[in-house]
Amino acid sequence: MSYYRHIHHIVFRTYKSDYAINEAYEQELYEFIWAYCKDNNHYLHRIGGMPDHLHILVEIRADTSVSTFVQVIKQTSSVMLKQNPHFPSFRGWQKGFASFTYCKSELPIVKNYIINQKEHHKKTKTPFIDEVKQLLVENDIPYNQYLEENI
Repeated sequence: MSYYRHIHHIVFRTYKSDYAINEAYEQELYEFIWAYCKDNNHYLHRIGGMPDHLHILVEIRADTSVSTFVQVIKQTSSVMLKQNPHFPSFRGWQKGFASFTYCKSELPIVKNYIINQKEHHKKTKTPFIDEVKQLLVENDIPYNQYLEENI
């Protein structure tokens, strides 16, 4: 028997940072991603975001890579959003993503961060890319200009 816990805080944005996730209907997107996670035995702890980006806190099954998980989430949600009249500005997701791992004891902090995304951005006026740079710094990941163009 093998034991594992792979908890990831995944962040990605809309294509060219379009404000395409209509806040009045964002719950439809969140429920779509939650259903995918549930149906595929990934445990979604929290999802939230802004009109131009998402934060997903999820335990990914051991047999699924983070990049595969994100690829499927982006592909399937992109189809749904483009077909949904509530998201007329949605053109797709940006190519890349950021993923940070956490232990169980850190879950409340990360969940709270995601829950308070709207308040955080309202208060700090922090653009998405600056938020990602800060997460990179906090996780000792070197910043790369390429990331800014693709996350």
